[in-house]
Amino acid sequence: MQTMMDKVKFAERLAGLALVFDKEFSTPLTEIYWQTLGAQYPEADVEHAFTRAFKECTFFPKPAELIAFIEGSMESRAETAFQALLFAMGTAGSNRSVQFVDPAIHSVVSIFGGWPAVCLWTVEETPYRRKEFVALYERYAGERNPPPYLLGRDEIENQYDHLEMVQQPVLIGPGEKAGQFQIVRPEEQKRIA
Repeated sequence: MQTMMDKVKFAERLAGLALVFDKEFSTPLTEIYWQTLGAQYPEADVEHAFTRAFKECTFFPKPAELIAFIEGSMESRAETAFQALLFAMGTAGSNRSVQFVDPAIHSVVSIFGGWPAVCLWTVEETPYRRKEFVALYERYAGERNPPPYLLGRDEIENQYDHLEMVQQPVLIGPGEKAGQFQIVRPEEQKRIA
């Protein structure tokens, strides 16, 4: 389980960053950076962002720059999301409802016509769909109310027949190594959510 950085340690690291960049430092500034960065990301990720800022920035970094050091560029996030989509298509299939740790995928898949429609993509059309997916992901990644999960054929048919959903959605999350994905078991869902 990843641990979060405590606020005192975060403030010390931010003060060090401000000192290196000869930036005036204040309590309100610390609070802004804490709320957008320190309280949102695991300690290891925050440390990584600070280290990259020390090495790569010419000026004191804005919160968005530090977040980009953690999350990567929007294009790389979109490519990772597409790989997660392909993984889910191959493992969960169109019958099961799916939920991705990255909710922006839900918005993009909805635009493509929903989960069962995306699962019908052929191998030949995948490169074209990837380009479309990446462009849409970059556009909709910040959407405020993405669908909570994507309905599979079974759940769609159950709703049509006025039956209750039989199974929980399959949760697709990050794997052990970068670029890998896994189906997250129910007992692990709280750990990554």
